[in-house]
Amino acid sequence: SQSRRRRASRWVVHLRRPRPTRTSRMMAADPPRGAGAAVPSRPPPPRWIPAELAGATATSSGTVDAASGRDGRSRGSSVGSTRAEKADTEKRTREWLYAVFFLLSMAQALPLTAIQVLLNRDLGLAERPEQVNKYFAVEFSALALKPAYALLSDLCPIFGRRRVPYMALGAFAYAVAMQFYARVRSINNLYVAGVASVVVFAICETGADGALVQLGARDEKKAMQMQAAGMLVRSAGSFTATALSIPLLKLTDARTVISLAGVFALAAAAAACFIPEPRDNKRTREPTERKPSRAFADAPLPFGDAEDDEEDLGRLLEGDREEERVGADGEATTRGRPRHGETTYREGRTFLSFRTSAIAAATKRALAPFAPCFTPRVATCALFLFAYRLPPTSLVTFTTFAYAQFTLPAWGYSVMLLLSMLGGILATALYRSAAGAERANVRTFSFTLKSSFAAGAAVNSLCGLARLLVVDAWDGSRTPSAAPLVPLAISNVVASGGLMFGYMPIVALAAKIAPPGVEAFGFASMLFVSDLATTAGSALAASLTEALELGSGADRSWSNLSAFIWMCALFKFAPLVLLPFVDARDGAEDLTGAAYREETEEEEER
Repeated sequence: SQSRRRRASRWVVHLRRPRPTRTSRMMAADPPRGAGAAVPSRPPPPRWIPAELAGATATSSGTVDAASGRDGRSRGSSVGSTRAEKADTEKRTREWLYAVFFLLSMAQALPLTAIQVLLNRDLGLAERPEQVNKYFAVEFSALALKPAYALLSDLCPIFGRRRVPYMALGAFAYAVAMQFYARVRSINNLYVAGVASVVVFAICETGADGALVQLGARDEKKAMQMQAAGMLVRSAGSFTATALSIPLLKLTDARTVISLAGVFALAAAAAACFIPEPRDNKRTREPTERKPSRAFADAPLPFGDAEDDEEDLGRLLEGDREEERVGADGEATTRGRPRHGETTYREGRTFLSFRTSAIAAATKRALAPFAPCFTPRVATCALFLFAYRLPPTSLVTFTTFAYAQFTLPAWGYSVMLLLSMLGGILATALYRSAAGAERANVRTFSFTLKSSFAAGAAVNSLCGLARLLVVDAWDGSRTPSAAPLVPLAISNVVASGGLMFGYMPIVALAAKIAPPGVEAFGFASMLFVSDLATTAGSALAASLTEALELGSGADRSWSNLSAFIWMCALFKFAPLVLLPFVDARDGAEDLTGAAYREETEEEEER
């Protein structure tokens, strides 16, 4: 009752204030214009344009023209110079970012063969193969948490920058981890060094992925081209490192090669420092029109009609009279206050509701940055990616067949691995040129993001049939024979190229729909869904292999391998029936997440 009386007294004071007239309201809503009038606000610059360039643009195009009334020629020259500086900044960003991808891929691919030598020979795990499987299972589990690592660069900027610090620090930490990896002598040290190297590498890579997604945001063709270019330099880095590891392993031991991988990681950290990333100032967001708060939607306006104010005051006083009425047991309450038991009950209920609302508000604030990642549009794209990667592939079963039925020297397997990487590089370059064909006015068909999925499924399916060349060259005997080098080389190049061409639309779609502000998390989440589908597809391939009784055992044979390859090729087309339901707009166009974040910000202000 005391609180109601205080509110009533405030309303009485409020009623005595002078009320503005219609003329004063019009003057307050429409201030006089003149030379000193405020310049209309301009939208904030993109994240990768330095703030000083954006400020120069706003000054030259707004203040100068409003004050002096020039004809706009100086504004045109200033805007032109600013656009040139913007293009130069974006170009330097792309070049250094691609350098980071290249060097990171070299640092990751160079020690792969040396690590196998270290595990199986130096540590003696060849006698216990289950230890190797357990180790790689733990390492893969740590790598599968990429969406969690991506949150660091999205939500925790360092000195106002979200990408470059994590790239530099992650690459430096990976170089240090490789030095410890090269000196492991026990299983426990192996797990510590291996998991640490995977985690810091993932932190560095997710930061670089987020930067690349930001560069290609809001432009479908640009996102496709930039993701293809990023994959191209990664494949080139892996190819170069694999070719370099062959002579290094002949000249030195495995531990030295693992240690040398840290040199390329340090070079990647140095290259990341040259990326001109501007500070991420949250105050430069575009102003949004605030909706009236639901909690105050029915409240009277500060300068309402007198009749409405008197009516509200009457309701407050009537509430005080209600509290002074006689209680249900016939005894009157003291000074309008409820009895002790009722007070305790109300206070407990109020405290419980307050705690519940506080927890709900805290949960809503915590989930606000991720709201654009969990919208129906993003969920539809994730389901399509899962279905697109779910069909089984014949890669693992065919590789087992090649190792079981053909003899090849150790250097021959390295050559085949290089040929597979070469096929991936060629396929990535082909996808990038197809994505940029419309920009170069060489358009022969509409190669959009959706049509690239159809083309990727077709190319992957047809190129997978190249493995039939090796099956046809096999003499059918159960004893190992000399490998048909030409068919085996052709199948490695063509099949690997088909796999990469079919994978490129996935990274392009993940980059296209990643919401602004959480680019790395959105991109990593889509790839996480794709990896889950790949795991499920491997299980389907294993079941199909068992059903066809493929293998080299006494009760198995490879006679149905051709049928298995044909079945895997035809399954690639099944997910395309879901393609019309995919909404490939960028994350900024999703209104559901934006509305959720605006509502959360309104509650924080209240």
